[in-house]
Amino acid sequence: MGGFEDVPAQTKSGRVITVATLKINPGKEAYFEELITTTKNHALSDKEPGTFTYRTTRVLDKNGKPTGEYIIFEEYAGKAGFQEHAAQPPLQAIMAEKDVIASINLEFADEF
Repeated sequence: MGGFEDVPAQTKSGRVITVATLKINPGKEAYFEELITTTKNHALSDKEPGTFTYRTTRVLDKNGKPTGEYIIFEEYAGKAGFQEHAAQPPLQAIMAEKDVIASINLEFADEF
């Protein structure tokens, strides 16, 4: 499981792709979706020029019902773009909500 500090310093492509898997505490899903939508809108605005992709998804069970797990696909202009995103107020607001997120797993990748 990676954390914010584990983002690669350099990649061959110069970009960093992040796959974030979050488990949300029961009953907090709607609130999390509000927070993450604000974060997504900010990330895709001109306020974050180092963010190229920010796609939010919810995991479904075999019956099509949400499981309380979310996967976010992100692409940044390298480590600097990732760090810029991590420092923004909308993401900081989510991270401050200690009773919303049960767990986070970050994986970092490079496109080839």
